[in-house]
Amino acid sequence: MSSKKKAPAAATEADAGATRSIPLEQIVESPTNQRRTFRDLDELADTIRAHGVLQAVLVRPLGADFELVFGARRFRAAKLAGLSHIPATVRELSDAAALELQLIENSKRDDVHPLEEADGYRELHERHHVPIEEIAAKLNPFTCEVTIFDASVAVTVGEVVS
Repeated sequence: MSSKKKAPAAATEADAGATRSIPLEQIVESPTNQRRTFRDLDELADTIRAHGVLQAVLVRPLGADFELVFGARRFRAAKLAGLSHIPATVRELSDAAALELQLIENSKRDDVHPLEEADGYRELHERHHVPIEEIAAKLNPFTCEVTIFDASVAVTVGEVVS
């Protein structure tokens, strides 16, 4: 294995949004991904060993590497399966756009804890100054998720421990 650094990851206009094979070692997990629990990774790793990764992950350029926007479960399972590369779609995204896509992707999952999802809503609101009404309109959360979002803010601000 060469110790040379790979060429910068920045996508050109020609390949932006294109799917390509990227070394797993060049991908770092996003610190803004709300999902903390990943079930059945061994089962997914077995499927990946047998059939490969069937759906590309989404990454964005991060210096000479890439940040994983979504597809963390596939990414982790590909590592477990012993793969060296993974199919990935590369897109230039702002921090707010990456977080918004993570929220949209995670809202489709039943195994994402509502409080994990609420943390993402809170970050989009507080860090990126997106109004709660705009978050609700874009992501169309269920009423209970909005309520949990409000509770999450109160817990964070008030440091209440249950």
